[in-house]
Amino acid sequence: MLVYCIMNATTKKHERKFAKKRESSFYIYGINPVIEVLKAKPGDVLEVFLDELSHNNIRIKNVMRLARMARVPVKRMSLRYIEKFAIADSNTQGVVAKLKGFAYLNFDEWKKTVMSNGDKCKLVLVLDRIEDPGNFGAIVRSACAAGASGIFVANARQVPVNATVFKTSAGTVAKAPVIQVSNLVDTLGKLKKMGFWIYGIDMDNTSNNNATNQNIWDCDFDNMSVLVLGSEGSGISELVKRNCDFVAHIPMENGVESLNVAVSAAIAVYEWKRIWNKHCFNMLQHDMKR
Repeated sequence: MLVYCIMNATTKKHERKFAKKRESSFYIYGINPVIEVLKAKPGDVLEVFLDELSHNNIRIKNVMRLARMARVPVKRMSLRYIEKFAIADSNTQGVVAKLKGFAYLNFDEWKKTVMSNGDKCKLVLVLDRIEDPGNFGAIVRSACAAGASGIFVANARQVPVNATVFKTSAGTVAKAPVIQVSNLVDTLGKLKKMGFWIYGIDMDNTSNNNATNQNIWDCDFDNMSVLVLGSEGSGISELVKRNCDFVAHIPMENGVESLNVAVSAAIAVYEWKRIWNKHCFNMLQHDMKR
């Protein structure tokens, strides 16, 4: 017991230390990503660079307005120079911003926030080794659109939040609760203690663990649900899958073996949302008849 307590305290200390750490500064580009970060986290923006020929663009004027409100320096320069800050062949739309870096939440910070909002329906995503920043950004965008309460990622073997994630999430990652942890299995255990049920979204419709495998359309998601999504190549790791209460697969036809993980995430989060919108509507109708 003493050994467990010492190890558990060490793990928590490591999680807090890592979660407070920012990724090193980087540049993001595109009008929507820059606008979103200026709205959600203006203190993270060090500088904004604008195309010197874009005076009449209404959306860029909005960028200027938000930057001035946040007292962020704005520099006008040639589009050719601005595009040096972006990934090759990317469309900057004449807008680039330099960020301090991305600060992840830790588990305790997130728990204090999410459990205090009084919402009985909560959706959480746990990402197991997502390697492509484009997929990561697309997942974040779908999760935000569906009203997810948190997106958990590991501090190793997981692509960090970077310029591509900002771009493909259309800037929603700036306002998304992204929580970084040292151990996904330990995190699933904590979420279970909070009342969440764990659903692995897997392409494999067979399961050699204790979880019940079913078609996602037959899955009766709980109001407190965690959706686990695995890496692009190998899916959910066996250790993480063994800690899921259920495993749900998306049915495939015409010989298609699998879907892109970002597409799978979008299907899963909106299936959860569809079910709970329906439940909430039925409960409201029932209350109105009483």
